[in-house]
Amino acid sequence: MRSSLLIILLFLSLIIVSCTVETKKVAETNKPELDKPELDKEISSARDLTGKWAGLSTYQNNVANPNCIYEGIFDFNFQQNNNELRGSYVLTITKSTKKLQTSLPCSPEGKYVPTNIEGTISSSSIKFSDGFADYSGTFTNNLMNLDFESCPNNTCSDGSLGIGLKGNIKLNRK
Repeated sequence: MRSSLLIILLFLSLIIVSCTVETKKVAETNKPELDKPELDKEISSARDLTGKWAGLSTYQNNVANPNCIYEGIFDFNFQQNNNELRGSYVLTITKSTKKLQTSLPCSPEGKYVPTNIEGTISSSSIKFSDGFADYSGTFTNNLMNLDFESCPNNTCSDGSLGIGLKGNIKLNRK
């Protein structure tokens, strides 16, 4: 009798354990899916860059042995709408130095016509283009550091071959 009772208890415990495991599986599969928040595709800008910025730049032809080295002043006027950036700049070349004895001239010193820009801002990073060169960098409330290059590897954005420029601009908010 005891062994029969023991077998019945063992059988009942197996049924209880089996039902508990099966109930847990059903509960897990019937669990409602919670909406998981997605990350923003772009992080909001850390600062509003709208306004005037100016600064010094040094740049050169983007080839192994550049013909010309330049110094200049960039005056930017940015308009920001959320993470979109538009605006324009005026470049004044203050110094143009020819390094090589070639027939290729350097751009003359002086003020150039305004050039439009368009780009994006994410957190404290900035990227934009003027249709000729691509600019990227970082900024704080009143300082911005940009690197730029046109025609990397002698291939311009329109697919044509050319010698471009590469350099750096250090800007301050005006």
